[in-house]
Amino acid sequence: MPVIDQIKRKIDSELPELKKNAALIYSLGRSASYAAEQWTLPWIEFAVNRKEKPYKKLEREKITLSYNKVFELLKQDAENMAAGVYPYSVLNFESPYRHLKSLVSVFSDAVKISKRRSNKIAHEFDDKKDHDFEAAPEYTKRNYHFQTNGYFSPESADLYDHQVEILFGGSSHAMRRLILPLLKKQIANEGEGMHFLELGCGTGILTRFMKLTFPKAKITASDMSSSYLKKAQENLADLQGINFIQAHAEDLPFKNETFDLVYSCYLFHELPLDVRKQTLNESQRVLKPAGLCGFVDSLQNQDDKDLDWALDLFPKDFHEPFYKNYTQHPIEGMVQEHNMHVVERVTGFFSKAVLAKKDYPGPVST
Repeated sequence: MPVIDQIKRKIDSELPELKKNAALIYSLGRSASYAAEQWTLPWIEFAVNRKEKPYKKLEREKITLSYNKVFELLKQDAENMAAGVYPYSVLNFESPYRHLKSLVSVFSDAVKISKRRSNKIAHEFDDKKDHDFEAAPEYTKRNYHFQTNGYFSPESADLYDHQVEILFGGSSHAMRRLILPLLKKQIANEGEGMHFLELGCGTGILTRFMKLTFPKAKITASDMSSSYLKKAQENLADLQGINFIQAHAEDLPFKNETFDLVYSCYLFHELPLDVRKQTLNESQRVLKPAGLCGFVDSLQNQDDKDLDWALDLFPKDFHEPFYKNYTQHPIEGMVQEHNMHVVERVTGFFSKAVLAKKDYPGPVST
């Protein structure tokens, strides 16, 4: 065999491993960057409120455990790419200039957030809020995470992704992708001929991952916020086969048995229990017989005993008024109450993915 052919074969055999390692190295570097920003924010709060200095009561064991779980998540994420579960294009190569510009805005908003957290202000909205604020359900009219104008302004939509990545040390993209391997086992031919519905699409992060994984599927992305929906349209302008509609997950404007898959990401922990039930009922209604229902959301009680301590702290630090109740009502049990059964579930760091399938054709009462 000619030497040149031997070299080509050697490269071809080693390339998958090299690509996987490169993806992991990139993700780890990205995570380290956001983790550094995460450690900066408490000092901003200290400067604003002049209370106890950060990290005095730091528990190294818990921090080390958390970082280990992030590493395992990112490692599995790279392995999924190498296995072809989803393409390497899901990685988000960010412009350093845009990132630094966004970071300045995030730090500026952190000053406002610190004041709200210190004074326990969770219903503060200014004249920059969206025109559809007044018509929104009451449970939505709050400063989730103490962020400025909650989910009701373009400025909030611009900062949201960066803020979430800081919160989870650059791991939120990989956590969102937890649902994709579960779906890949159930959906063939890149989703050809199928119609997906995303509830609470936010700025379109998971929408992009879903479209890249199932490029032949049609996706309808919905969200209650006009600002976030507009941001999603901007973020996804390079992709085809996605349409957008403003809608509340508990009151969907679609006919019965319209979709092959209904899914959401980080939605359910921000809904009151009755709204969660209504949303499940609506999801079941618009699903075709034997349709799939997917969830990516926070861990719940006993999902990972190593992180149960974080479930107690999270709603206190980030104004999540319905979070404690969410942790006490497992998604797995709720879908069974709504004529669906769990197909598969998986956890990764602070999130879990649950995939369910519709059992019966008709909606249930709530």
